[in-house]
Amino acid sequence: AITPGGVRMKRRLALVLLILGLTAGPAGAQMLFVDWIAQVQINFLFGGSSATTYAGAAEGWLDPVDANPATNPAAEALGYIYCVDLSNLAADRSQYDVSVQYDDTGWLTPVGDGDDLRRPDGLWRAAWLANRFSNEANSNSKRFALNVAIWEAAYGDYFTYQSGLTSSQEAHMNNYLAEWNGQQSMSVRWFDNDTPGEYHQDFIQGVPEPTSLLLLGGGLLGTALLRRRRQS
Repeated sequence: AITPGGVRMKRRLALVLLILGLTAGPAGAQMLFVDWIAQVQINFLFGGSSATTYAGAAEGWLDPVDANPATNPAAEALGYIYCVDLSNLAADRSQYDVSVQYDDTGWLTPVGDGDDLRRPDGLWRAAWLANRFSNEANSNSKRFALNVAIWEAAYGDYFTYQSGLTSSQEAHMNNYLAEWNGQQSMSVRWFDNDTPGEYHQDFIQGVPEPTSLLLLGGGLLGTALLRRRRQS
C-alpha cells in the first residue's frame, strides 16, 4: 500500500518533472490564438524608412488543433505575449500556425519579402526584457511601452521609435531600456509563425530562466526526499 507520505512524494516528483519539462525542446506545429487586449498606434523608422504599427500585449492560447480555445480543454492559456516581428506590418489576425521554439532556430531566416532586419542577438535581447518585465507590466500603458522596448532590443539601430506613446508611456519605455542596457537571456519561448506572406507574425513570451527552474526543481526534489527519510 502507498502511504500518505509516499503519495505526497509522488506528487512533488510529478511537479518537479513538470517544471523541468518547461525547458524541453520545441514542439511541433500548433495553432496560436491571439486576442489583442489593447493597442496604441506608434510611428517609427525601420531601416531608415517611416513605418506605423500597433504596440501592445495580447492574450494567447496554444492549441494542438484548429479549434476554439474557449471550448477546447486541450488549449493552453499562455497569458500575455508580445509581437517581436516588424518585418510584416500588415498582419492583424486572430490565429496563426506556429512552431514553439526554445532557442533561436530560424530567427535570422528571411521572412515575408526577404527584407529582414533582425540583428543576430536580437531574440536573446528581447527575451531578457520579456522575462524581466512581463509581470511588472500590469497595465495597458506599461504593456505598450514594453512592446516598443522589445522591438528596440530585437532590431537595435534598425528600429527608431518616433511618436505615439504618451509621456508617461515613454517614461516606462525609457525605464525598461535603461535597466536593460544590452543584457541577453537564453531563456525564451518563441512562437515562430509558419504562415507565409504578409500574415507572418512572431510572438515572444517571458519564461523563467532554465537555471532558476533547475534550482527550483532540485529544491522540491530535495525537500521530498528529506521528508521521506524522516518518515522512514
